[in-house]
Amino acid sequence: MLAREVRRLPGGADAVERAAAGDASSLAEQLRSSMASWTAALKHAAAIYFERLALERERALPKSGQLSASALAAAAHDATLRRVAAWIALADDGTFVRELASRVAGGAVPAAVLDGLAEAAVDRALTELGGRARGAVTDLGARGAAALHALGRIREACKLAGASGATTKRVVALAERAAARAVDEALAPLADELREAQARGAPAAELVASMSRVRAVWEWSGHDEAVERFALDQVTDPAWEIYRRVAWPELRALLAPCEPLYESMEARILARPSELAYAASCAQTLVFRSELETDREREWAFAERALRLCPTHRNGRLVMADLLSARALALLSRTTAPTARRDVAEATELLARAEAAFAGRARTKEAQGRLDDTKRRWGIGA
Repeated sequence: MLAREVRRLPGGADAVERAAAGDASSLAEQLRSSMASWTAALKHAAAIYFERLALERERALPKSGQLSASALAAAAHDATLRRVAAWIALADDGTFVRELASRVAGGAVPAAVLDGLAEAAVDRALTELGGRARGAVTDLGARGAAALHALGRIREACKLAGASGATTKRVVALAERAAARAVDEALAPLADELREAQARGAPAAELVASMSRVRAVWEWSGHDEAVERFALDQVTDPAWEIYRRVAWPELRALLAPCEPLYESMEARILARPSELAYAASCAQTLVFRSELETDREREWAFAERALRLCPTHRNGRLVMADLLSARALALLSRTTAPTARRDVAEATELLARAEAAFAGRARTKEAQGRLDDTKRRWGIGA
C-alpha cells in the first residue's frame, strides 16, 4: 500500500521504480516531505511503516549510557518523529481510520470507539514514549533520552502532519506532560539527596557530586528548562552559606558543574523578558562568578551580565559599584601631567555610575577622595 500511495505524489512513480531497482533515496525523500498533501491512505501506510522502522532503530540503540549524536540516534529520532506525525495527520483527518476499522470490524465495534481510534493511536504513541523515558530515569540511558528527544519535537511533528491548531494544542500538551513527568521522576531522588545533605551540613564535595548528577539529568533530558530551574533552586542556599564563610575554592567547585545550566537559563530569560521568576537567582550565580574571578575583564563581564539580566539586583549593583570605583582608583594611580584632564574626566564618570549603582560604598568614597586629590595636584576644576 505504501508504494501504491507514493505513486500518487509528484515524482512518486519514478521514486518507487528506483526503489524497486535498489536505489531507495528518492522514495526516502518522498517520505520526508510534508504530509499535508498526502492521501489518508498514504498517511496510514506511512504510520505503520515508520512505527516498524522506529522500533527497529530504537532496538539498535544502547540500553544504557549516554545518547550519542551518532547517525544511528538521528535515524531513530527521525523515524519516531514521522511515526507520530503520521498518526497525528490521521487523527486530524478524522474519517479514514474510523471507516477502515468499521469495515474490518463489520459493525462489531461501537461508533464511539471507532471515532477515537486515530486519536488513541497518537495518545498511545506519546504514552509509550513517556513510559520509556521514565523507565530510564535510574541510569539515564540512551533509549530514555531518545524518547525525551521525540517528545520534545512533537510541535515539529504537528507541523509535518499539517495538523490543525486544536490538534496541535492537544498533542503538544500531552507530550509536554509526558516529558515533564519523566524529568520530575529523574530529579526527585536528587531533591531528597540534596535536602538531606544540606540539613546535616554535608561537606561541599558531597554537594558538588549531587550537582554533577543534576547536570547529567539536564544533558539526558535534552537541556530541559525544568532541570535548569531545579539547579538554581538547589544551589542558592548552599552557595550563600559557603560565601559567608569566604570559602572561595568550595564556592567555585559548587557552581562549576551546573554553569551551563545557569547560562542556558540566562539566555531563556533574556529571550523572554516577561518571564522573570528566576532572573534574580540566575543573576546571583553571575555575581558569585564575578567575585570569584581573578581576571579583571571576566570579573567585569560577569557583573554586567548580572545587571543586564536583573537590573535591580542588589548584590549585582553593589559589586558593579565596587568595580567601577576600583577602575577609577586604578586609573588615577597612574595619572601623569599629560593624562590628568582626561583621567579626571573618565574617573568622574566612573564614580557617578558607581554612586548611581549603589550609593555610599566605602570603595567609592575612597576613589572620590583620590579624585579630589588628583584635581588639586594638577590644578583641575579649581
